[in-house]
Amino acid sequence: MNLEPEILFKTLTALSDRPRVWVAYSGGLDSHVLLHLMHRALANNPVYQLTAIHIHHGISAQADDWVKHCKAVCAALDCPLTVLYVEGRVIGDQSPEEAARKARFTAFQNLLGAEDCLCLAHHASDQAETILWRLLRGSGPQGLGGMSQKMHRGVLEIVRPLLHVSKTA
Repeated sequence: MNLEPEILFKTLTALSDRPRVWVAYSGGLDSHVLLHLMHRALANNPVYQLTAIHIHHGISAQADDWVKHCKAVCAALDCPLTVLYVEGRVIGDQSPEEAARKARFTAFQNLLGAEDCLCLAHHASDQAETILWRLLRGSGPQGLGGMSQKMHRGVLEIVRPLLHVSKTA
């Protein structure tokens, strides 16, 4: 898949018709690329409102630095940023990553509504890793299908517009 903003715009609009587009922005490479592409893709389209959303888990010693980085990037793009502070407390035999993921999705579900679309920066390499991980865990046919490009959790609509793009691209 080509990473031109026009192609990404077509992919997004094929996946969602919701006007408020949120990019889950960790500040890492993948979400950074997605944010820049979405900003360019939606810049001249008044129908869509783009906002970045950063979840501060407090797990990493650099968590506050990541917030500063995200704020600086969003300010340079003139893109609104929402920072949510969550506590990804480990429950039972959960891994810290699982606890953080659950805290993130709870925060997303509490903030976003029926007019919102949440874009995640998963790409083809993430998809391959997910399928392999599920295979090793003994998932059935449905689990081995990998991540979907579009899904819902209640009213929360989640899309992965880069799912068919290689990390190299």
